[in-house]
Amino acid sequence: MKSAVLVLALVAACRAGGLGGDAGTSNSGGDGGVAISGRVCLLADLRKPASCSATGAKGLVVSLGTRTITIADDHDDGTFTLGVPLGTDLTWHVTSSTLDRIVPSAMSFGTDHTLPVVTTQLYRDLLSTNGVEILDQQGSIVVRVIRGVMPVANVSARSTPASSVTLYDRDNSLLDWNESPIGATGSAGVVWFPGVPLSLRPPTLATITLSPEGGTQVSTLATVENQTITFVTKQLP
Repeated sequence: MKSAVLVLALVAACRAGGLGGDAGTSNSGGDGGVAISGRVCLLADLRKPASCSATGAKGLVVSLGTRTITIADDHDDGTFTLGVPLGTDLTWHVTSSTLDRIVPSAMSFGTDHTLPVVTTQLYRDLLSTNGVEILDQQGSIVVRVIRGVMPVANVSARSTPASSVTLYDRDNSLLDWNESPIGATGSAGVVWFPGVPLSLRPPTLATITLSPEGGTQVSTLATVENQTITFVTKQLP
């Protein structure tokens, strides 16, 4: 049985933005790098981390290493161009200078430059419906499980360190998710760990173990940050 509805207090992080001269190109940072195109993907449904709203992203702040950019007014769909800084193990961050607009999000730098982000109101509704409270020194992880380009249903999952609860996408509800231990991914192939505790010393690396029905168990790592949603896409063999 789910616990009573608790109140979420989210404090949006604020990162300084650096605007470039055109189409959202950033000139911040002194190190060189190849310019790449990306998109801040404002979600209407946490079960669909790759489905982006056509508007609503202008003013959001994107950071990658030493590079930072604010989405321009004429790029309300979230598209941007950013020079990749030098370095390894880079992480994308999306934040807002407006309080309670979005939940800060993070995603490891890779070949996919579509950066999911959720409004504070939608996330509050999700937490409230599922009886979850996010405490200080906790972060969230959302994992989309795919094979090829298709989501994979009937995958059970766990995180180490353990989340306060494990939730799986439910086909017939945007807000009310299935709760572990009775459950596995639905047709969207998404598992949500809303309350993963941070280590005493950063960084916190959570091991996500996925167990497909009738398949081979696989694991992946996710960096957990305070009051932030880390988005992960995991390919199954």
